[in-house]
Amino acid sequence: MSLMSNQIFSYTNHSRFTDPEIFVSGNNDIVYNKDGKQYFDCNSGLWNVNFGYNNPSYADSFNTDIHFYPTHFWSSTDVTELAAKTICEHFGYNRVFFGHSGSDAIDSAIYISKYYNSKSNVLAYKDAYHGSNTQAQVFDSYKTLVDAVNNQTSAVLIEPMMVTKGVIEFDTEVLQQLFELKKLYNFNIIFDETVTGLGRADYSFDWKPDILITSKGLTNGLFPLSAVMVNESIGNYIKNTDSVFSHGYTMSGHPIACQTLLKTIELLNTVNNKNTQEQFITQLKKYNLDYTNRGLVFGIKVNDGIYVRRELQKEGYLIRQHNDVLLFVPMFTANAKNYIKFFEKVATF
Repeated sequence: MSLMSNQIFSYTNHSRFTDPEIFVSGNNDIVYNKDGKQYFDCNSGLWNVNFGYNNPSYADSFNTDIHFYPTHFWSSTDVTELAAKTICEHFGYNRVFFGHSGSDAIDSAIYISKYYNSKSNVLAYKDAYHGSNTQAQVFDSYKTLVDAVNNQTSAVLIEPMMVTKGVIEFDTEVLQQLFELKKLYNFNIIFDETVTGLGRADYSFDWKPDILITSKGLTNGLFPLSAVMVNESIGNYIKNTDSVFSHGYTMSGHPIACQTLLKTIELLNTVNNKNTQEQFITQLKKYNLDYTNRGLVFGIKVNDGIYVRRELQKEGYLIRQHNDVLLFVPMFTANAKNYIKFFEKVATF
């Protein structure tokens, strides 16, 4: 006998929903429900379990001498300080603010930009994700976005790869134009690489935004964490200005999260994502599938996204979709050979 769940589920029409599927275990990119059914996880959790479920490399991540201290009030822990230093060095930034998720990281990045330049307006493009509290002015076209830039612009918020809306890459010519306008109007460019940062696609190594957001993938899904990194100019301002930085969250800089982040950065040296990407591209081309891609983010176009997603789940593949685009975001540790049947099934649709 089934029981009604007491949860309010994210992005769910509850009138069409009875009982949740209960997952009980996982290993690398495979998860099992309570009935023993096996699925390949094409989502990497929610794009954050990059190194697989129950990865033994993380076994010691929770062994810290202090499990929590409110590190954002003039205090810290050794592991939090090391994590801040390590992630800033990895990306080439000056300082980092730790939060909980990509959503709150957007709010933090906007706060930091306004704190730094005392300007009021933040601009963004419609197909990007804009956080839980949309603080940006959202524009329906690239032209209106560019035309809106002026002396009161504090920042332009850019998601270089807009995953949730169907794996859409931000127009590179417009991006170049915005970097040129930055010289004229002295605003900040914020890259929201919540999904793509730290090994999955990493746009910030080709472009250098003033503020960089990362979140998914930082802790392999083991603990909530986001990182908002700032350049030297903003970092020095925060250090030297006689003004209170009045922003923070209860669990910011949590030592368990930071210990896990250090392990994730270490594990990046153990994978060859370029090779994995090429193996998946080979299969996409073999079956003549229409797709967009950067790094280990793929958008696969189909005729009926909801139907295809449901049919794939019956075949043992969990995947998300936006309209008629499958959001294929495999784990760094995925074996492409295990997905041959997946691409065969997609091709039949």
